[in-house]
Parts: sequence; structure tokens; C-alpha cells
Amino acid sequence: MKQEPKNSFDIFPKDLLDFIDQQRDGDTHRLLLSPPANVNIDIRLAVSTLEALKKLKGKADTWYNTKELVFPSAMSAEQCSSEIAAKYKALYFKGSVIVDLTGGLGVDSYFFSKHNPFVFYIEKDPFLCRAANHNFRVLSSNNISVLNKSISPHNITKILEDISKEHNGALLKIYIDPSRRKNGTRVKAMVQYEPSVAEIKREIFKYSDHIMVKISPMEDLKSTIEELGNVFLIDVVSIDNDCKEILIHMNPQQKIAQNNIPIHIAILKGMSKQIIEFTFEQEKNTICQYCTDSIEEYLYEPDVAILKAGAFKFVANKYQLTKLSRNTHLYTSDVLVQNFPGRAFKVKEVVDFDKTTIRNLSKKIPKATISTRNFPLPAETLRKRVKIADGGKVTLYGCTLESHVKKIIICERVN
Repeated sequence: MKQEPKNSFDIFPKDLLDFIDQQRDGDTHRLLLSPPANVNIDIRLAVSTLEALKKLKGKADTWYNTKELVFPSAMSAEQCSSEIAAKYKALYFKGSVIVDLTGGLGVDSYFFSKHNPFVFYIEKDPFLCRAANHNFRVLSSNNISVLNKSISPHNITKILEDISKEHNGALLKIYIDPSRRKNGTRVKAMVQYEPSVAEIKREIFKYSDHIMVKISPMEDLKSTIEELGNVFLIDVVSIDNDCKEILIHMNPQQKIAQNNIPIHIAILKGMSKQIIEFTFEQEKNTICQYCTDSIEEYLYEPDVAILKAGAFKFVANKYQLTKLSRNTHLYTSDVLVQNFPGRAFKVKEVVDFDKTTIRNLSKKIPKATISTRNFPLPAETLRKRVKIADGGKVTLYGCTLESHVKKIIICERVN
């Protein structure tokens, strides 16, 4: 039987919850400026909840479709994990005591609670804590304890020690999604994240054998490994060809050399999931074929997670493709690869990038999507030069082959 968590927050009044439900499609700007005179509720909280719900639609539909939830910050809804990403992370922790050190909106804690008997949601903002406690009850997640605490090198030991003692000295599983903003401005260095994982990891490892850290997709993987240390696994997660999260997994015993740390490229789309595992060492040692002359029947654009992870040659070799050049991350083959992790196109024509082509291309292709890869012009500049409108079924790729020849590939999507 799951233990009922000890929380000390009250539940929000029913008239507030009813008002939010009635105004789901309302004009929040109007509500804030001219609230109904006969309604005695916290109108700012109602408006922030309505704005948060708009951001959660299509992102965390389980929460969006649940009535009576409350959100004191629309920004927290914008920054929270998507449902599909939270479900993916939850696969790593099962049957354990989970501590989410940066609770926020609570989406990650909620999905951790589906696979684990005890989850501790820790958050420094008392308003987020109050809302999370209320929302977890509405969602029947009765195994989540809400703790209103700020995490620092000075108190992390006491917090984790108390939780571990409460569960007979169990090793804890830790999740951290550090804030990447200070005074409203995005910070660039990991040392400025709050909390700083590098500063508190030593104390955490006294009570945990697995820390999962969510970092910005903009971070460099090799620099992150060097800065954090203790890394034994990395996830590069994309959703619908958008790199959403990088997850760094750490443990106190890690002794894997940087180039041999497994990297999981997790490509998530709807209910489907495609995982590619490689290491920097494999990428370094992979030999692949490069295109010096003609493009074959099919062209492939890899998912953004592949590009972020840097598995350029590895993917070419894995799917038996020819890479257009060392620095052009497109691939080609004469037989369609059905399960390629990215977009596939049927090549219609390949033309030279010269004055004649530029002058005549719009006569036969009035509309097209235009992209460039390792090309002297950005996509929008190329569009202006060829005078082709945006849209239609055709895609044009301006690119460079291994022979340094510039080409424009005319193709149509096949998947």
C-alpha cells in the first residue's frame, strides 16, 4: 500500500475552480482589465491558470484535459517538460524513491509517480508548491510529497538525509532541471544554473546512485561531460524533429572515458520512439562513403537530435547511405530506407548552382520549400535569388558535394 504523503497546503476554493472551467476559452486580457463585478475570486490566479492551460494544450494533454487544476505561473507551463518527454524520463526510474529537486509545475514528478511508490517534489516557490499539492490530489497522485524548500550546497545534505532515513536508508534517485535564468535573463554557463549540479553532486552522491540532469539543448556535450564529471549516459531527446532536452545521467562510480560514454539519440513522435545508441569513439572511427559526383534516387535529412549528438558518419554507416560531404549532413541512396530517423525525399532533378539555373528555375518551380546545407547562401537569400515563392510539395536543397561542387537538389517528400 502506498504511503499517504505529509503535506500542509490547503485546497483552492470551488468557486475559483468553477470560474476557471467556465472561462477556458475566455479573453484573459479582458478578464484581467475588467473582471466580473459579481465574482469574488483571485482573478490573477484565474488568469495565470487560463494562460498556462493554453500553453499546456498539445504539450501536456493529460493535465490540459483535467478540470480543477490551478497554475500560479504561465511561465512555469512554458518551461515545463512536455508529456511525451516526461514519460520517456520516467522509464529510467522504477520502484524507487524519487526526489525531484526542481519541482516547478510538477509534470515530471507526476509521471515519475506512475512507476515509483514514493516521489518527493521539492520547490522553493510556495505558490507553486501550493498549486502542485492541489493538482496532485486532483490527479489522484497520492504518493507525491510536496516540500517547500530551496536547494543549496548548505541544506542539500539535510534534505536528502531526512528522506533517506524516512525510507530505511534507501538509495534515492535524483532528478534536477536547473533554472537557466537569473533575474529574467537566460544564463549561458552551466556554473550559473540554479542549483549548480557541480556544487552539490558530492553531497547528493552520499544518498543517491543515479542523478538525472536536464540541461539546455544548446549546451556542448563534451564540455558538459568535462564540467560535471561522473557521467555514464547521455540522452539527446527530440520531439517531432525539435531537440527539446539533453539528459545527463551521473553516478558516483562512473569511470567511463569521455569518448566511450553511451549516447542515446531518442527520436519521439506521437506514440512512436526510435533510439539510436553510439559513442564519440564510434563516430570517430566510422568510415563512410562521400558523394563526389551524382546524387542517387533518394535524399535524407537526419533528425535534429542526430545533428546535435554528432552522429554524422555513424548514421551514414548504420543505414548504408552515402553522405554528401564531410560537412554536408545530408545522405543519399538508390534504394529507399524505410526506417531512416529523419525525413526522406525522392530526388526529381539535380541542377548546378549557376546564373542560368538561378534565372530559369522559377519558370518550372513557382513554389517550393527551400533549405541549405553547407552552402554559401542562407535559405532566404537563395529564395530571393531564384525568385520562388514559399509552399507547395517541392523541396529545394542548396548543398555542397565532397568534390566542392555546389548543387541544387529538387525533390519531394516520401515520408
